[in-house]
Amino acid sequence: MTHNGEKPYICEFPGCHYKAVQLFTLKKHMFTHTKDKPHVCEFPSCDFKTSRKDTLKQHSLIHTGKTKYRCEYSQCEYACTLKQYLNAHMINEHSEDNMYICPYDDCGVKFKYKKDLDSHTLSHQYTNLYSCVNIGCVFKSLHRSSLYTHKTRCVFKIIK
Repeated sequence: MTHNGEKPYICEFPGCHYKAVQLFTLKKHMFTHTKDKPHVCEFPSCDFKTSRKDTLKQHSLIHTGKTKYRCEYSQCEYACTLKQYLNAHMINEHSEDNMYICPYDDCGVKFKYKKDLDSHTLSHQYTNLYSCVNIGCVFKSLHRSSLYTHKTRCVFKIIK
C-alpha cells in the first residue's frame, strides 16, 4: 500500500477486483487475463513460454544442468531450481492425501483433483480414444492435446 493506504492502480478486466500500489505490478497482473507469454526459451527444441522474465530465467537453469532439486520417486524425472517448486510438485503429483482413485477394476489411477478423475473416467466409457504407443503404458485420452502432453512425460519411452 502507499503511505496513505491506497492502491491506485485498478484492473479493468470485467469481474476482476485486483488493485495494486505500483503500475508495474498491475501490468504483471494483466498477463493472468491475456495469457500472453512474451518470454520464450531459446534452447533448441524447448517450447517453454512465460509471462514473466524472472520465471524464464529460473527455467533456463534446467538446460544448464543447474537443477538443485530432484524428485525422489525413481520413475519421476522432475527436476527444478527452487525448493518451493519441488514441494509443490510432491503435493500435486505424489501426495496420497485427498487423492481421487479411479473406481474401475484393474485401473487404480490416482488424481489430485476430482475434475481430472472425471475426465479420466470417460476414457473407460469410450472406445474412440487417443492412446499412448509406448509399450507398458495404458494412457488414453479423448483429446489429442492431452496425448501430446502425456508423450513428453511418459515413463514408458520407446527404446530404439
